[in-house]
Amino acid sequence: MRPLIPALLAVVTATPFAARSASDTPNPTSVTIAGDLQSELGCPGDWQPDCALTHLKYDSEGDVWTGTFNVPAGSWQYKAALNNSWAENYGANAKPNGDNIHLNLAAATNVKFYYDHKTHWITDNVNSVIVTAPGSYQMAFGCSGDWQPTCLRSLLEDPDGDGIYTLTVALPVRNYEVKAAINESWDENYGAGGVRNGPNIPFTVGSDCQKTSFTYDSRSHVLTIGAASAAPQPATVTIVGSLQSELGCSSDWDPGCASASTNTNLAFDATDGVWQRTFSVPAGGWEYKAALNGSWDENYGANATLGGANIGLNLPAPSDVKFYYDHGTHWITDNKNKIIAVAPGSFQSELGCPGDWDPGCLRSWLQDPHGDGLYSFSTTALHAGSYETKVAINESWNENYGEGGVPGGPNIAFTVPRSCQEMFFLYNPGTHVLTVSASGAPKGNLNKAQAHWVTGNTILWNIGNPGGDVKLHYSGSGSLVLGNDGVSGGAEILLTYDPAGFARLPPSVQENYPHLAKFSAFRLPDSAAADVPDALRGQVAVSAKGADGALLDATSLQIPGVLDALYTYSGSLGATFSGGVPTFRLWAPTAQSVNLHLYDSSTSTTEQLLPMTPDTASGVWQIMGDASWYGKYYRYEVKVFTRSTGRVENNLVTDPYSVSLSRNSARTQI
Repeated sequence: MRPLIPALLAVVTATPFAARSASDTPNPTSVTIAGDLQSELGCPGDWQPDCALTHLKYDSEGDVWTGTFNVPAGSWQYKAALNNSWAENYGANAKPNGDNIHLNLAAATNVKFYYDHKTHWITDNVNSVIVTAPGSYQMAFGCSGDWQPTCLRSLLEDPDGDGIYTLTVALPVRNYEVKAAINESWDENYGAGGVRNGPNIPFTVGSDCQKTSFTYDSRSHVLTIGAASAAPQPATVTIVGSLQSELGCSSDWDPGCASASTNTNLAFDATDGVWQRTFSVPAGGWEYKAALNGSWDENYGANATLGGANIGLNLPAPSDVKFYYDHGTHWITDNKNKIIAVAPGSFQSELGCPGDWDPGCLRSWLQDPHGDGLYSFSTTALHAGSYETKVAINESWNENYGEGGVPGGPNIAFTVPRSCQEMFFLYNPGTHVLTVSASGAPKGNLNKAQAHWVTGNTILWNIGNPGGDVKLHYSGSGSLVLGNDGVSGGAEILLTYDPAGFARLPPSVQENYPHLAKFSAFRLPDSAAADVPDALRGQVAVSAKGADGALLDATSLQIPGVLDALYTYSGSLGATFSGGVPTFRLWAPTAQSVNLHLYDSSTSTTEQLLPMTPDTASGVWQIMGDASWYGKYYRYEVKVFTRSTGRVENNLVTDPYSVSLSRNSARTQI
């Protein structure tokens, strides 16, 4: 146990806090206490991550998930499973896929469970001391009032189980007082020197929006307040991989390649707070990771994972590749695999940048350590007020995006409601839209398609019964936007939860989608049937809100099932002849328009542009040609929403039923 020295007055001085934290990750749609106690709590079996009876509830004021269950006497084990599955789960010591947590009860007990998604700490009030730090600072930190032992935003945590509980907050300059309260109540509380019911503990924050650390020793009951020290940087960060010998090292996969003349070390940029360096890498397929302190003891790979998978780097030609490593997030990446996006603006000097509007200052670097295609950054370093920002690519103004994702567009205005409030920046590279919010990360991700539209009136989604509105959203222009309040920018249809779920689907659908058997089913109203074809020709997504109206999740839709259900066609496709006259048919039910480009030869620079006509029943577009077209060449121009780019695109493609192509396969021959 490390010693803690009680102090009647702590004066805290430190630098402002600007970082990327677990709060950059949207809250899960559900948190389940999954374990061998579930059948005792009404679930049909144990270790079931999708049993709603052992779901925790989200406490928006405290920003934690909690739930109280009457657990029988016995020895039990459990974990926290997120989003009704085992794909993401946390066990002992807040570790992903960690050990089960043991719960030993001599008698039936009302056990309260706690899960904090910022730290991934899952615990209960039997195994852990539940200690909060109520005081005169709490409103400045987001609680509804001061001196509230029930506000779990001021919960101190002990993920490593050493009996020392900590909390770090960013606060404005001021004198404050605080105490330690046990079990969310004043019944047991400790003041200065660890004295029960003792005097308030005064402390002073000496500079705005600094990190202030609260530390509670559960043995001595002493609560200590001081400046939170920044995590120390490693001595070295080395790019290790199959490319090292090409860069001058004696061998590959060598974390010790660090001679003065030849090394693959990155350089720490104190202004940016990021390790970085550019290497000239030959053409080829390479793999790499980041190794710290000249050894394999601590290394990071894909998705910022400790000991994670190698990162692939495929270069068709020799290239100057810039590598980046952020020790705060452990994200190791490069400017070929990932977009290097920064949010320059009128606020950057408050983060520690040399000035504002600096696209090269990585203190406002937007990162994607989770690999979900969305880039984010958060900070608690800003004073209350109005600011502006944009997105700049590759640390330069050469490519930048403003309001609405417009290239070179107007600045994006945002307001910080109170000093030191966490502000969240989210960049979608598909739409180039940057969203700035004081309400944390939007829940959901329209870049992913985790719901399935399987029949004309049925959508399957692994979200349980949200308790509030579930809506289908669609936009022919691809203008859907996800914010903290939900999805906007298009039309919407209110869906109905069907408790019969998967079992009500036709047998053929059940046979095609057995892996979705545990997903919840949501039905479109009969009155919406006429809107379905329009919806399928654009961007489609679903959103779900809880009974309190708060957004739980949002995602795009996978639509092959509904397309097969609505658009059946057994005729010929491609170019077919009747009496020497060709007819062209293309099955494209999601297309907004299709044109045929007709060329006299495989190399013609001129063309005829001919609109094709859709058959709304089959989804087939067709046009009848002329006998003189025989031997000529053509392509289809298909206007269609593309989820990978987030835009409506005009794609020029050859006929998928081609029997003859031009030499470069760029055109289909008739």
